[in-house]
Parts: sequence; structure tokens; C-alpha cells
Amino acid sequence: FPVTIPETVSSLNNQQITIRHYQQGVPKFLHTLVTQNMKLIIFDAYNTLLEVPQNKPYQFLIRRVLENKSPDEQGQLANSLRYRVKTESLDWATHFNLNAKDKETFNVLLDLETSLIKPFVDVPQSLAKLNLPYCILSNLAKGYELPIKKYFTVPSYFSFELGMVKPNIALFKLVAQKHNLAPKDILLLGVIVTGK
Repeated sequence: FPVTIPETVSSLNNQQITIRHYQQGVPKFLHTLVTQNMKLIIFDAYNTLLEVPQNKPYQFLIRRVLENKSPDEQGQLANSLRYRVKTESLDWATHFNLNAKDKETFNVLLDLETSLIKPFVDVPQSLAKLNLPYCILSNLAKGYELPIKKYFTVPSYFSFELGMVKPNIALFKLVAQKHNLAPKDILLLGVIVTGK
């Protein structure tokens, strides 16, 4: 069963964007939102609309990059690398000069994981009933946009292309501007991690 986490609100240019933390499919209460004067829903992609099998190819890549570093360097670099892969559009295996075997392993893991990603069972039917425009805004590394493009034809915005990650308010401003809407008219649904 889907889990609803309490609603939070984030300030955006002295207006409010409503955020509901939600995971595992489209919420059953979605139809009631149309009557709340919402004009656009922004969905997070992964663990909201799409299931992820968790092979974690980028963890493999980061482990390989860090394996010859000191423990102090590993701690500092790990967080930086996790952020960078979500905010830069690079061929990371080549960028970090992985050997041929590790590069092949990374690419196989990424291809396998992205090929297994699919929408939660209730998502296609729920979205078909939705009488409200929606788009996708997702923090993700290069390669993970492919399943989103496979299953959804709506406007989609990806952190690795935009150079920033949620909950950066600039991302929400960008989406609001692209859709010519005030933040108060937008609902964000998904798992949004605040803090580090």
C-alpha cells in the first residue's frame, strides 16, 4: 500500500508550493486535488511513478573511484561524487578512467537496471484518469532518464541536465516559469529529501 507522509510547504517568491511526500505509485486522493485549484502536478519519477530494482550501478562506479583513496579522502569525495553524478551530464566511466572491465561492468549494470524499471501497477490507469496537466522533475544520474522517456510523454526535467537537485527552489521556479504558473497553482508529489 502507498505511504503518505505529512504535507509540507516550501516558500517560493512569497508564494507557496504544496509538497506532499509520497512514494510507491499515484495516491488514491489525487482526484480531490483537482478541486483544490491546482493547475499542474509535478511528480518525482523514481519510487513515486516508477519502481527501481536497486542494482546501483553508480555505487559501483563511486566505489571504484574511491578504492585507492585514504579513508579521509573517501568520506570527502563520496558525497561530492554522489552530487556530481546527479548534476553533470558526463560519461562517468570514461571521465574517471575506469579500466575496460570496470567500464563494461558499470555499463552492464546501468543497462540492466534501466531495462527493469517500470511504472508501479496503478500508475498508468491513475494518470489516465487524471484531469490535470502534470510533468516530471527528478534528481537522477545520466541513463536514468531513459525509462522516464519510455513510459511518459509529458515534459520532464532532470537534475543532471539542469545542474541542480531538489529541493533547490530554483528548480521549482524553473518549472513554474516554463508552465507560466504561479507556485501556488502547483502541487509537487514525490519523495523529496531535505537537508544533506
